[in-house]
Amino acid sequence: MTPAQFVQQYDSTCMPVLLCDMLGSWPVASWELPALSAAFPAARFKVSKPHGGRALMTLPAYVDYMARQADEEPLYIFDPDFAEAAPGIRQMYDVPHVFAEDYMDCLRGVRPPYRWLVLGPARAGASWHVDPSLTSAWNSLLSGRKRWALYPPHRPPPGLVLDEGGQEDESSSFTSLQWFLEVYPTLPPEQRPVEFVQNPGETVFVPGGWWHAVLNLETSVAVTQNYVGASNLERVVRYMAASPVEYHSDPLSFFKEAEVEAWSLGYPVQMAAAAELCSGGSSGDWEEAGSSSAGGDSSSGAAGEATEEECVVRALHAMRLDDDSGDEVAGPERKGQLDSLFRNLAAGAQGVAAGSGPASEKRKDAVEAAANGDGREEGTTEVTEGQEEGASWDEVEGPEAQAVWRRHRYLGRWLRRLWDLQPSTRPSIEKCLGQCLHAASWRSVLATIAEQCNGTLQPSATPNGAPNGTSNGHSHGAPNGTCAIDSTGGGSSWSLPAQPSPLELVPLVGSDAMVFIAGGMAVKLFVHEAPAMRGLECALEVAVPRLLLRADAAAEAPASSAADRTPPLRSCLPAPVAAGAVAVRFPDPPDSDDEDEEEGERKVQEKALKAAGKGKGAAVPAEAEREAPAVPYVVQRQLQGAYVVQELWPALAPEQRLAVAQALGHLVGRMHAAAATLHHTPACASSSSSSSSSSAAAGSSNGHGQAHGAEVRAGPLAAPPPADAADYRHWAALVGHCGVWHDREGHIWMSGVGSVGASEAKDGEDMAKAAAAVAAVPNARPGAAAAAAAAAATHDALCDVPKDSRWWPFAQFLRWRQRSCLGELGFSEPPEWLRLALPGFLPADPACLLGFAPPPSHPSSIATAVAAAGVKSEAEGAGASGGGAGPARACSGPRVGPLLLHGDVSSSNVMLELPGEWAWASELPTDAPHSDGAAASTLAAAATAQAGSASPLPLLRLIDFSDSGHGDPLQELVAIQASCLVCDGAAMRAFWAAYRTHVDPARVWPYRHGVRLSYVAMCYCLVHEEAELLLRKALEQGQAEGLRTECGAQVAGKGKDKGTTPTLEELQERLWGFLDEP
Repeated sequence: MTPAQFVQQYDSTCMPVLLCDMLGSWPVASWELPALSAAFPAARFKVSKPHGGRALMTLPAYVDYMARQADEEPLYIFDPDFAEAAPGIRQMYDVPHVFAEDYMDCLRGVRPPYRWLVLGPARAGASWHVDPSLTSAWNSLLSGRKRWALYPPHRPPPGLVLDEGGQEDESSSFTSLQWFLEVYPTLPPEQRPVEFVQNPGETVFVPGGWWHAVLNLETSVAVTQNYVGASNLERVVRYMAASPVEYHSDPLSFFKEAEVEAWSLGYPVQMAAAAELCSGGSSGDWEEAGSSSAGGDSSSGAAGEATEEECVVRALHAMRLDDDSGDEVAGPERKGQLDSLFRNLAAGAQGVAAGSGPASEKRKDAVEAAANGDGREEGTTEVTEGQEEGASWDEVEGPEAQAVWRRHRYLGRWLRRLWDLQPSTRPSIEKCLGQCLHAASWRSVLATIAEQCNGTLQPSATPNGAPNGTSNGHSHGAPNGTCAIDSTGGGSSWSLPAQPSPLELVPLVGSDAMVFIAGGMAVKLFVHEAPAMRGLECALEVAVPRLLLRADAAAEAPASSAADRTPPLRSCLPAPVAAGAVAVRFPDPPDSDDEDEEEGERKVQEKALKAAGKGKGAAVPAEAEREAPAVPYVVQRQLQGAYVVQELWPALAPEQRLAVAQALGHLVGRMHAAAATLHHTPACASSSSSSSSSSAAAGSSNGHGQAHGAEVRAGPLAAPPPADAADYRHWAALVGHCGVWHDREGHIWMSGVGSVGASEAKDGEDMAKAAAAVAAVPNARPGAAAAAAAAAATHDALCDVPKDSRWWPFAQFLRWRQRSCLGELGFSEPPEWLRLALPGFLPADPACLLGFAPPPSHPSSIATAVAAAGVKSEAEGAGASGGGAGPARACSGPRVGPLLLHGDVSSSNVMLELPGEWAWASELPTDAPHSDGAAASTLAAAATAQAGSASPLPLLRLIDFSDSGHGDPLQELVAIQASCLVCDGAAMRAFWAAYRTHVDPARVWPYRHGVRLSYVAMCYCLVHEEAELLLRKALEQGQAEGLRTECGAQVAGKGKDKGTTPTLEELQERLWGFLDEP
């Protein structure tokens, strides 16, 4: 069968089929279980448990388990990372030729799981499910036999209890064996599924959307893979854009009439039964909508766009940033606005920040609270235009125009890559843009920004010597699938296209910020549901790179040979050229029928304006404007670079990984060195003269040899009128005024102000509650219970972190994360060894990790808790692996201020420009997607061939500063360890060596009074927002080799003993031990 025949008969009609003779030259004998076990004896594969959860086992251990077990529901190898776990196994099979076209292959390292090794004994199998995102799949059986059952997309299997999003109720879930034994016998013949038995050498094609379950009839080995081709591209994109509720409420609307007719002809019994059970729904809606609008009039935008309610966009303000007009230092003219923001937020404007409740009431209550708190008269509490623009989105996921890109955040990157590499897909992409991706709304937004920037902001030459005006000499083009911001040529002319092209309407990133690439520029819009978060994230994107670039340009070149290999920050960081804000009210979903009275009145007013012939510039009634939240944005030049580290890391040879790690160490080290110089002249320090004098003295001699002075604390604030929380200009000044930190849950902490965006109880009470929860953890070790009791009894004995200290926001963030971590132990399901070890490992108050001590009135409370938890004190811990907070002590805290950090140095934020000497880099595909696995294999082979020569350092560029804040530089290393370097010990050491050529931790990092850096880093890992991912990588990658694991011994029936449980101390030493070395 040719690929064209397969597409015509099965793929285009979405018909499942059992295919023969698809394995070609597969070495079938090598896939027999004994041969496979002998070929990969040390590889550890993911083993799925019947009702959720996974473990890691080697093949010999799993073979031993299968020989011993008599489980009704056996463990099952279902591993999406088998090719990485067992290098060489990928070369043992080829994708069947009829499935060679795979449009998702261009995603490389950012592609979600799509291929699995499926191996298990009789009675194991896969329960009922639909493959991810309606992708199609093929499943080739090497040995054994499998029983298959399938139902059409609109016919959920009998016995399953699904919620409105199509998710199965765990309390009533069935394994495949249970379903065949308990449900299947009760079904009349017309209600039974499409079923067949798969034999060795046969391949099953499962079209996207079809329900299916599989049961092993005997020990079986199979390989399966999901893919997207021309036949299902539009359906997959629409599903990724839609909510699960939308699909499961009417699955047939996602399929063409011709496909449904083919099912009726092929499986008339099942289709007739489905028709009786599933009333409502219709097929062909998507196809008909597309055909009816493909040739629509030009007023609706590009071809293929559906007619929708107009998006209301209004320009607010804009400013150029390639000179000093946007200086982040708060001068006298900005002071009143800045203090206004502080007072408004500190007085209880939680609703404005958090975005909860009706927008208009929320703003009014916040302003009145601020006014009453300041003691002003009621006449000053009106809602101003600025506050109206700070409205929040009413929807949970934001407006649908945003939600379609946020549900699957790689959707934009994928479509941009596909547009470049597969021109034949462009008509389908354009159709999707119009029908389900809200291109018309984003065209209006981008056109308004272009008009604002091109008409108001005239380019001006950058003064000679300014950081933004220096070229880095790199001119390699970046593909459209890459976000990169050019930090050079800030004074050169630039403009945004007045009418974006279809490709320019596809955001590269869709999350709390939407990034569009248009006319060689990157437009980053901040769309977080909370106005305060929108303003803060935009301000950080504007202010932090500029502060670091200026500091780096002013600093002297490093006096070491490493300087020759270290590019200046102006070559590596983004330099915004413009920033502004627009008020946007996105259209409501077309099927929305729950509009309130106010919304109805607004629509009437807008229709009246339209009928009166008033254009875009017409004044809109205030009542209509009130629901148009301010969306701040930044305009940056597109950086040069081809791929992010996440995409290329698996293909790099070991020496090249070390080169990337070194380059990253130089980049981060240079950033931290520049940040340290900012403490010499703290921006907008409003503290008293005596405070400034003492700070200067501390900088010259602080007992620790610091190169930069002790922190300058924010002074008292005046009582000004309210200010708009979404205005990034206020927050940009704030970055230079006091310490700031925020998290992904919408919390913002500010020194001298407090917390914004969430209501928190008193720190001591919350710490006590979290500590008390530790004692309730079943089987927790005695030390943990003692620590909990001590902390609960003395909850007011927290480390003394003054609220006006720049360290206070970061300390509060650590406390929040530790409270959350410990509070979840009672109902989350972490590995048992971690659940038992965590409470006794973490300190009673994580602020002690920064060098802070308890207040003098409670000299021993924290020490008691820490000692009870089993953490060694400074005196006791010499030579121990744990470190810890130690007993109460007289100390001056960290003795230095926090550094201005990037906040998220992850593999998706590090751009990689490959050196020309890496000849294999020219083999990266630029005009066509590679066949599955072929490019990775070619790259790995070519890279290995060059491994003998010294690898030059690649040029790295760091993007996305919206997560920045003032904190501990050691926190920055957590994301680098887990995300960029995937817990590769050699690479992390190379990073550390390069980093220390720019930064001496003993002089720049906080003084911790004997607490080991490895212990601090491990604690940061455990309370990190992605702790689970980090620990999983640590245990699965080479850095964790040799760690004792409980999996093999337990599942093999050998029981559990003290020698099979891993310890956090051992993991600490393996991940972070290098930090304690001289």
